[in-house]
Amino acid sequence: MNKKHKNRDRFIIGITGKIGSGKSLVRRMLERLGCLSVDADLLAHQVYRRGTPAYNGVVEAFGRGILDPSEEVNRRKLAEIVFSDTAALRKLEALTHPAVSSALKRLVELSPLPIIAVEAIKLFESGFSQYCDSIWLVDASLDQVNERLQKTRGTATSEISARVKSQVCLREKKEQATVLINNSSQIQDLWQQVQSAWESLLEKSSDFQRLAVKASEITNPFIEKYQMPTMELATTMADAYAVSSAFPALVLEAGNLYDLYHPRDHSERINLCFHLLCDRHVWIMPGSELPASLFLANFTHFTGNIFTGLGKISGQPENAYREIFQQIEGFCRLHLISSLRINTFEKTKGMEKLGFCLVDGEKMRPSESKAEYNVYEKEIMPLIDLFKEQED
Repeated sequence: MNKKHKNRDRFIIGITGKIGSGKSLVRRMLERLGCLSVDADLLAHQVYRRGTPAYNGVVEAFGRGILDPSEEVNRRKLAEIVFSDTAALRKLEALTHPAVSSALKRLVELSPLPIIAVEAIKLFESGFSQYCDSIWLVDASLDQVNERLQKTRGTATSEISARVKSQVCLREKKEQATVLINNSSQIQDLWQQVQSAWESLLEKSSDFQRLAVKASEITNPFIEKYQMPTMELATTMADAYAVSSAFPALVLEAGNLYDLYHPRDHSERINLCFHLLCDRHVWIMPGSELPASLFLANFTHFTGNIFTGLGKISGQPENAYREIFQQIEGFCRLHLISSLRINTFEKTKGMEKLGFCLVDGEKMRPSESKAEYNVYEKEIMPLIDLFKEQED
């Protein structure tokens, strides 16, 4: 346990490991147990957008050839440079790490929840590990990393090899880690490892135990209908998605996770549904049968996206979904979500009364998807300016 962390009103879990090992999924699982979840690697991408602290330095260092027509940095072009040249990668990190660390510290200060899970592939190299109370290292075999990245991101084998080689050997990191997680088996096993590590922290750290109780007290008013991942619920979902009319909903909700499995096979459909339950936040409409009433939410970079399960919600009493959305909105504030989008297969009466505006779903619909849906959007809280301190 790192004793350098000075703020005893916060407990920071740092999550690291090589690309494709499953760090993001572990971070999302920790969200379900009461953490504010922060993706430092996403922040690193944001820190060299136009108007942010590292933009000018990155453009000066790597040339205007890395810009797209809108003058934003093309991440793929930049990646081709830095992952084939160690010196270039170090130069990029020197430009981005200070701003990312500053943003992380600001998020820790702003967090409504006392336990924060920070995912960072360069947790040690950036120096942020010194602020962590517990460090979790996630590992997986190279073959599994290759398969996951090829299927979910379309990454070429050569690019994966270049990125893995650019990362420091895990041996030293494993020696410094508090928790080692092996993501080489089924997702059920990963979920059990995360729960076990959480329970071990509760037993070993009085600080963590105290803050976990505080987190539960904060979240309880907003999770009355909240569902934790279970194989029973995953099986119920898989049975419902087997119906041909419901299958497009599974494709739409699963996104790039779909290609990790063979969802036409029942057992693999169950595995996919369990993965979704671990990767998404799930609520159930009061008084409705499963799984038609499920609300699956994905929170990414301070934006929440909700998909309304398999069924229709317009037939529900207005007070029923008013109650559930009030819970979800409260939950969003706890996770610093600035805007919330709801995808439904129909135009739903009463959404406007809840402050949501119908927007053009065509702009957000995947071109390959034939599923029709509508999108409602609502601002939950002001967008946080994470780089304000540096700009001042």
